[in-house]
Amino acid sequence: MPGAIHLRKPRDFFLGLIFLVIAVGLVIYARQYEFGSARQIGPGFFPMLLGFLLGGFGCLHIALGFFGEAEPGEPIELRPIALVLAGVALFGILVRPAGLFISTLTLVIVAGAAYRSRRPLPLLIYAVAMAAGCVVVFPWLLGQQIPVLGSWFDR
Repeated sequence: MPGAIHLRKPRDFFLGLIFLVIAVGLVIYARQYEFGSARQIGPGFFPMLLGFLLGGFGCLHIALGFFGEAEPGEPIELRPIALVLAGVALFGILVRPAGLFISTLTLVIVAGAAYRSRRPLPLLIYAVAMAAGCVVVFPWLLGQQIPVLGSWFDR
């Protein structure tokens, strides 16, 4: 149809929508903190600034979705999306009872299964390395109050 606006780059468009949703969430979240002034910024300044910048990038990507050379449409694969979301959800569920090491191990293995070409042994090695790295960085170096091994391992 002549004069109609057509979505040419769906990836840019949907990336922009994701950015915009996150930006709105950041701005809403930042409103509960004091913004401060130019001389002394408050705790709400950075999240608000980040929200507005991310929202600007989101609007830019949404606009870019309607211009340029059209991209061929690709089907959306639900398996990788579901596995990554399941890995994150399992991490959140397991972090207190199982601890940081086990929950990170589970997250990496479940999310890593999203890639069909991923071989099990390298994935397991990577998962153990990531879990060990998280244990070193968060509870030990940064002093975060996250149990390395959770309540399931209490005696």
